[in-house]
Amino acid sequence: MTTALTTDAIIAVIGAGTMGAGIAQVAAQAGHQVWLVDQNNDVLDNAIAKLSAGLEKLVGRGKISAAEAEAVIGRIQTTTDQHDLNGTSLVIEAIIENQAIKHQLFANLMGICGADCIYASNTSSIPIADIAKGLAYPQQMVGMHFFNPAQIMKLVEVISSADTKPAVADVVYHTAVAWNKVAVHATDTPGFIVNRVARPFYAEALRMVSEGMGDYTTIDTIMRQAGGFRMGPFELMDLIGQDVNYSVSSLVTEALYHPLFETSPIQKALVDAGKLGRKSGAGFYDYSQDLPQLNNQASADTSGELTIAPDEQILSPIWQRLSAAGVSTRTGEQTSFNGIQLRLHDGAPVATSEIATVAFDIALDFNSCTALACQRNSACTDAQLQAIANAFAAAGIHLIEMPNQAGLPVSRTVAMLANVGADAVDKQVCSLEDADKAMRYGVNYPQGPFIWADQIGVAWVHHTLANLAHHICASRYAENPWITKHVLEQRNFYA
Repeated sequence: MTTALTTDAIIAVIGAGTMGAGIAQVAAQAGHQVWLVDQNNDVLDNAIAKLSAGLEKLVGRGKISAAEAEAVIGRIQTTTDQHDLNGTSLVIEAIIENQAIKHQLFANLMGICGADCIYASNTSSIPIADIAKGLAYPQQMVGMHFFNPAQIMKLVEVISSADTKPAVADVVYHTAVAWNKVAVHATDTPGFIVNRVARPFYAEALRMVSEGMGDYTTIDTIMRQAGGFRMGPFELMDLIGQDVNYSVSSLVTEALYHPLFETSPIQKALVDAGKLGRKSGAGFYDYSQDLPQLNNQASADTSGELTIAPDEQILSPIWQRLSAAGVSTRTGEQTSFNGIQLRLHDGAPVATSEIATVAFDIALDFNSCTALACQRNSACTDAQLQAIANAFAAAGIHLIEMPNQAGLPVSRTVAMLANVGADAVDKQVCSLEDADKAMRYGVNYPQGPFIWADQIGVAWVHHTLANLAHHICASRYAENPWITKHVLEQRNFYA
């Protein structure tokens, strides 16, 4: 059985920037002696000073003792001379995202550290096979992709190329776990797991804006308050940096060309204008002033009658909240409020042929969500929708109407995350479980897309994708055969 490197194994980290210094701290906190390497002594000194300050904050918050902080720093040695690394067991590269520079670095390191050392790249996008091509020991080469900040973010993607020895990948995997990380295995494909599967979170938001579904603030509010995401997609793109996010999207688009991976002209325009987000002071939002807020204009009012169908399931927590708020309820054949039919959205616009109807988006937790998107058909009047919004306000839910077009923000995003995740599993990029873990711990999604899809039902994902394909773009929303298989077999992803 493959095990982790023991703490007497020496670790080297190349690159003393934010990521490299963070990885060095992680290894040192796990008990390893660590070489932190950079070409510039000033960069090294600055890295140690920042690490010391960060550890002091942990001491101040009671997370570690002063002695532990001192020991961690004491286990990190700095050097500008790669020859000092002779005898190391694992070298982790965290330098500029440039294939040629990384390739030359590892060529040098293999000449110093030999055939038994493990060589890991922290690249977020460059194929490991491309970096290792022509090197002396490609079988010892692996991806070890940390997420920023490395001291805090739990995920490590362990990427194997066709040449990587399975035992090498296993050692790195178990070492990451020993370092208190959540490790996942991935094959050497563009974007690996996270940067591939996460594309719909950004792409669908950008597409909805281009379709006139809503503005940045509206979509961000819904994704936070209904979807349970820590940040909305536009806030997150501004935080990551428009240039960085667009670059990753472009890489995945070029390597895996498919309409579902297409880049957005809206984002490209921001990059071209130098509006890169928080780091430049402006992106989707202007950071020289407070960010706009979406306020609920409805007035709490529990008058009216809610009729609940006996077979109601997914939306039943919403009806329970309305009832608890004081709305009169009774049982009937169809769920409705004052005669207005209420149902879950299925990806298609609410048909004008239906009776007066309001369709609701999904939420991470209907028991606690504070906002919910909806659409209505023309048979539902302004006054009728306002009465529903007032009842929802009484239950602590901001009902947000969106144009009656295909898709609602959370539904559309979750269906596509499941679809792209299914594509990754179907093409053996990763396992089902690792896809969910990667999205949960790599980008802090409230839960994995497959767990979420199972809660709503794979059939719902199937129908939502089919309706999006029919009403927007057949190729972009084409369902992965792996989902179709589950629908035909009438089983969830986690059987």
